[in-house]
Amino acid sequence: MQRLLLLLALGLNGLAMAQSPTRRPMTTADFAPWTLIQTPTLTPDGRYATWEERPQQDGDGDLLIQALPQGSQLRFERAGNATYAGDGSYFAFRVSPPFDSLRAARLAKVPAAEQPKDSLFVWRPGAELLRFPRVKSYKTPSAAGGWMAFHEEKPLPEKKKKGAEADSTVKDSSIAKPKPKEGRLVLLHPTSGKQLEVANVQTYALADSGNLMAMVVVSGDSVDSARVQLFDPQRQQFRVIYEGQGKVKQLTFDRSGKRLAFLATTDTGEVKLYHLYGYRMEEAQARRLVDTATSAMPDGWAVSEHSSLFFSRSGRRLFFDTAPRPRPFAKDTLLEEEKSRVDVWTWQDRQLQPQQIAGLDEEKKRGYLAVWLWEEARMVQLGDSALPSPSLPADKDGPLAMATDDRSYAISHSWAYPWLEDIWVIEVETGDRSQLIQGQGYGASLSPQGQFLVYWNGKDRTWRSMNTTHKQIHVLTQGLEEAFDDENHDSPHDPEPYGFAGFVEGEQAGLFYDRYDLWLLSLDGSEKPVNLTKGWGRKNKVQLRVRRLDPEAWYLPDSLMLHGTWEITKSEGFYAGSSVEKMAPEMLLEGPMRFSALQKARHTERYLWRRETFQEFPQLWTGAGLLASPDKLTAMNPQQDSILWGSVELVHWTAYDGTKLEGLMYQPEGLNPAGSYPLLVYFYERSADRLHSYSLPSPSRSTINPAYYLSQGYAVFIPDIVYKEGQPGEDAYNCIVSGTEAMLQQFPWIDSTRMALQGQSWGGYQTAYLVTRTNRFACAMAGAPVSNMTSAYGGIRWGTGVSRMFQYEQTQSRLGTTLWEDRERYLRNSPVFYANQVETPLLMMHNDADGAVPWYQGIEYFVALRRLEKPVWMLVYNDEEHNLTRWPNRMDLTLRMHQFFDHYLMDKPAPRWMTEGVPAIQKGFDPGFELAGDE
Repeated sequence: MQRLLLLLALGLNGLAMAQSPTRRPMTTADFAPWTLIQTPTLTPDGRYATWEERPQQDGDGDLLIQALPQGSQLRFERAGNATYAGDGSYFAFRVSPPFDSLRAARLAKVPAAEQPKDSLFVWRPGAELLRFPRVKSYKTPSAAGGWMAFHEEKPLPEKKKKGAEADSTVKDSSIAKPKPKEGRLVLLHPTSGKQLEVANVQTYALADSGNLMAMVVVSGDSVDSARVQLFDPQRQQFRVIYEGQGKVKQLTFDRSGKRLAFLATTDTGEVKLYHLYGYRMEEAQARRLVDTATSAMPDGWAVSEHSSLFFSRSGRRLFFDTAPRPRPFAKDTLLEEEKSRVDVWTWQDRQLQPQQIAGLDEEKKRGYLAVWLWEEARMVQLGDSALPSPSLPADKDGPLAMATDDRSYAISHSWAYPWLEDIWVIEVETGDRSQLIQGQGYGASLSPQGQFLVYWNGKDRTWRSMNTTHKQIHVLTQGLEEAFDDENHDSPHDPEPYGFAGFVEGEQAGLFYDRYDLWLLSLDGSEKPVNLTKGWGRKNKVQLRVRRLDPEAWYLPDSLMLHGTWEITKSEGFYAGSSVEKMAPEMLLEGPMRFSALQKARHTERYLWRRETFQEFPQLWTGAGLLASPDKLTAMNPQQDSILWGSVELVHWTAYDGTKLEGLMYQPEGLNPAGSYPLLVYFYERSADRLHSYSLPSPSRSTINPAYYLSQGYAVFIPDIVYKEGQPGEDAYNCIVSGTEAMLQQFPWIDSTRMALQGQSWGGYQTAYLVTRTNRFACAMAGAPVSNMTSAYGGIRWGTGVSRMFQYEQTQSRLGTTLWEDRERYLRNSPVFYANQVETPLLMMHNDADGAVPWYQGIEYFVALRRLEKPVWMLVYNDEEHNLTRWPNRMDLTLRMHQFFDHYLMDKPAPRWMTEGVPAIQKGFDPGFELAGDE
């Protein structure tokens, strides 16, 4: 009863739409105006929420500032990127020129520097709005109020005078002013309106605490010079702490604003050596901390110019990167046509050449982590080529860093999964390192103070901990009846664990997940395991997971916020829990909907989240305390009320092999049970958990949009698929076709002669396979399908450069063996070898820049079907990846796919692109959308 009353209070009575005679079908023209909510944020004091409302397509969006809980709302047109002073005294945000103005300027080929630029607006509650034109960037102190800063664009070049006016101009070089190299930095005190200006500022930084600002001021013509100067807001004074020829970058304050670090070089040639500089408030000048002569610097190395500088929370540690010194390249005296261009592949390469090339830019900028210990005035090198990426504890003040070494396993990453690595720890104060685990495939977690390492052992499927001092291992879940690994796992590799929620303070215990509940496990094995949620999750079949709301907390709090998903009904909710005592979760919000994006104000009990259903756009909601009496903040896209929408139902059936399955049946609005409706069957793997997900009206990236097709009078069925090793194609048939037959029995209004298949990527493969196996469907659409597992097996995922072997043996393709160990298995699951059995008209999309599924996979299938004179079409979007990104291409695919389905399922005439094609000479001019009979 309590839950029912809450649902009514949340306004769920509006979820079931009653059909209105004024509703109309959705069209593609509805997509662009559909507005999205972006970057929702709460101020630290919880007094305000901000968010942006932006159209899907390019256009002008707005910024909203809402006083909470139910105060006034301000809307600023064309605004966004809101920041706010930490004390909530003002908001700063960008206001862009009208989109149409920018588009007109680009069409007119106006130089970028002369195109309309952003403005800065500063809003102060109860005060006049401040406006500043041509602003490039701005910053506000995140933990305080007071002064902020903004950087203006470079001044526009003076226009040359013409004619008589030019002739009368007196040119006097003695009074000529040097051209500014950079824009001005304006220091602004929004409360008083006071401003200070500094010319030629290249970059700048603000301390979070608001007590200092730093800026790099540049000057010079043939040789640059730079100075670093500070502004003290309290004294309103400037002070130069560094000056010299060369460049300065990466100004970085510590958390308190009492320390500053930056990189500087005095080299003016092409190759530059950078040094690390530091400054403390009590000092008069910045001093060089690290250079090539520093004793801990590896021979031949230097501070990396690509370093990202950052401090530990206490400020006592400053982290930076080192790298081998850059070397000048020998002068090239050859013409391009005189050079060889070759990639040399060897069997001993740890990474294949395509993978090396894909990561080449990153490798050129690779640095190795080092630390400056400020109090001891010494450097410690932490990373190197063996342990290139040490990870630090959350506050970066802990004694240990964790690092991984995959060199012994790198070659096998091409075919083995999970990818193995050795786990090491590094002592931050000394650089000493020790190996803890060999051949770990599921990662590991190091406690903030480095007492314990937590990891999953995939072989015996147990959680383990290791004391980092004594190297003693404790098996934490041995003997427990509950499984801590994925019980629905259906791939050949070992199942993955449900997860580790984090450490509790004191580091003597951690929180772990089984399928449903939370467990408190003693990391030294001294205490018995505790089911913190008292088995409530398993009893009710609710998957409970911790939502961490404080990004600065490195231990789990005593009071937990839990997100729960009901396995049977797919309902969701937020619940109160504990990390220190056993308690059944206390329901805070719950219902047949999806809750997401929960956040909490930093300093108060004010929450913000999204709520959605298939019929309800994911609006913003807010609540105080324990989410009691929530308020709805947004009411986006009211135009949906005028559009035919539909509903969704969770369905169940038994597959041909006896497996119990579930899926989603989407039904058009105003359905006539005595009518006859076409059915689109879409699939990937498992989708039933999306029961309460909103279907955003938008053009297709590669798949069908349920809301769009329901509005056109189609029904949509999305079945779950489960797999066994070695037969992915037949498993798809077992689940999808059995599900379709079951739907014909459960919903007699489906027209069995008007059904189609659609899938993308793995779904595209399954579509390509199914049309070789059954003629049950009137047509099918396959996006980016693998058609030949023998040729795809040895291919490359060009986006990352990695081999595809592991994917076919161990992961999604689930074949579980090599090509040469069971060639017949690869042939049996490859649609191209059964192309002669295809009778279903097939539309494919496979783009020529696809980095996930090689383009030639689509080509192989297309040319086979073409030779066999099967009705087949392939859409190739140029320079597009696996899924479409450009709006015009997405709109094009949406229209062609809709026309294809309408022709075969709605008895509409075929468009000209299907009957005549689009010759290359007409590409870009005549898309061929006209239907037969259109004039």
